[in-house]
Amino acid sequence: MSVSPIIIQKKPQTYLGPSQVATVLGESPFMSAAELKVRLENGYRHEYTPAQQRGNAREDKIRKRYSKCTGASVSRAFFMKDRQLCPRLGGICDGLVTEEEDTGVERGGGGRGAKGGRGGRGGRGGRGQGARGRRARGVKGVPGSNKGGVEIKCSSAHKVFQSYRIQAVCYMHLYRRHWWDIVVSTPGKEGELLIERIYWKDYHDIWYTKWYPAIVKFCDSVKWAKELAPLQV
Repeated sequence: MSVSPIIIQKKPQTYLGPSQVATVLGESPFMSAAELKVRLENGYRHEYTPAQQRGNAREDKIRKRYSKCTGASVSRAFFMKDRQLCPRLGGICDGLVTEEEDTGVERGGGGRGAKGGRGGRGGRGGRGQGARGRRARGVKGVPGSNKGGVEIKCSSAHKVFQSYRIQAVCYMHLYRRHWWDIVVSTPGKEGELLIERIYWKDYHDIWYTKWYPAIVKFCDSVKWAKELAPLQV
């Protein structure tokens, strides 16, 4: 059965979402920072394409497949706002993951159907969890290192783009997580997930010296249509 596009009239936004940060940093091939600023201030007509509709419909299945491949359980996340210099930065991720603490005992791999991805620019990136690779866990003696999250992408290209990594790093900042798994599912390859894990420690420097200051500067330049409520501390 064919699916028709859905046209949605988007209102001016209150927050800059993690998925839009790559555009601010000039890493999006689809839109410039100037175009994004106009959309944030004035709203826009958004075409919710059939591919996007199918991707959203498959997201829960992909999440379950990821849990089966990695042995990790994914918990529901809530909207999170930046509590440092950029109160306009906020969003909700696809899920939070807490793995068992490292006991020093070697364990099996992440299960079948998972293919490791390469690390990206900006940091060394993380190793993907392959079907026969060692399952990554929290580091013994490092509090919270077993806490991460997951970003699910349905894409016709079976690869991890830099914009995906930037989005994941943004979520690590917001949720105070040590790592993030980027999961890519491609139509026709539903049985094979591409999973790339990136670590906060590898992106900490570029985030605070380059990316985060650019985000703060951009948000300060936007004429937001709606005032923010006072931040609850």
